Amino acid sequence: MNIKKTEANGCIIATANTDLIVLTDEGFFTRFSY
Repeated sequence: MNIKKTEANGCIIATANTDLIVLTDEGFFTRFSY
């Protein structure tokens, strides 16, 4: 798993199945599929 932290978007997690899960500081998450 690749975990990257950004100041703007909080925590961005790139999973092995090329899905991006963005966890913001507010506690919401958005999932992107490529």
